[in-house]
Amino acid sequence: MRNMEEIKNRLRESIMGRFSMDRELSDDEVRDIIDTTIMEFGRSLGLSLEEKQELSKDMFYTIRRLDILQELTDDPKVTEIMIKILRGEKGGVLRGNTGLLG
Repeated sequence: MRNMEEIKNRLRESIMGRFSMDRELSDDEVRDIIDTTIMEFGRSLGLSLEEKQELSKDMFYTIRRLDILQELTDDPKVTEIMIKILRGEKGGVLRGNTGLLG
């Protein structure tokens, strides 16, 4: 079984490294970079078409939209989103934990 979080982290790093910082990229250009990167990763990891499509959507939402909140904001049945944020300090470092409430 694959560790999808690890795959997503590796993909995100690779995708961000391909962005040009000298101009703003359109959504279509970002999607092209994401899809090209996923195709390259997909070959080496043996990802299914469904996994590639899901990764493409997740990466786009993470980079250009509201990440995990995007599906909720797109759903017309969702009228309110509540976010619970817990923060604490450990060893002088602020640490947080975010939870979504349905």
